[in-house]
Amino acid sequence: MSDTSYVGSEVLPSEGYLQPRMYLITCVCDRCGNEFSWKAKTPGGKDRPCPRKACKDAIHEERVMREAQNLARMLDEQRAPGHIGDKVIVKAIDATAGMVMKDYGLTDLKDNIRPGESMAPKLPGPMQQAADNMFSPQKALEGRAGLNSRQAKLLGRRAMAGAFRNMAVSPASVVRGNQGESPLRMVRTERIGNA
Repeated sequence: MSDTSYVGSEVLPSEGYLQPRMYLITCVCDRCGNEFSWKAKTPGGKDRPCPRKACKDAIHEERVMREAQNLARMLDEQRAPGHIGDKVIVKAIDATAGMVMKDYGLTDLKDNIRPGESMAPKLPGPMQQAADNMFSPQKALEGRAGLNSRQAKLLGRRAMAGAFRNMAVSPASVVRGNQGESPLRMVRTERIGNA
């Protein structure tokens, strides 16, 4: 529960060239009636407590009392506080990670995946370097790639322009066929440069 009430905000000019605009946010303390304000980069966000010492002391005392009440309730019920890992989903994630580590030998799994992030483990150093330098003309000159410098540049430009975006093959179309046939099929070939 907030001890302050939002009054309003006003837009301030930026403090320098290409700097973000600032907002002056004004609140009133519900405890003492003091009106105070602060500058912020966004109009929303967390409210700040009243800057007066009496209000800060009162907030601290309330927090100490609340913690003491919680401790007394836990002792009366003879129940320990919640701990990490007591939920079913956490146990399921841990069990899955254990199976993957044991069966496939993957020990560098990510457990804090956010939307848009890759779940795959990191590649070993040489393989990551090869993936990063796939279209590098310098690597082509050194003879590490099968393309010459001009071909690598052309292929890189076409890839960046989106020339290969519609070449994905549906997994359902690959699996078709009789038992024993190759699951892969030729979609199309592409000639690169003058090769």
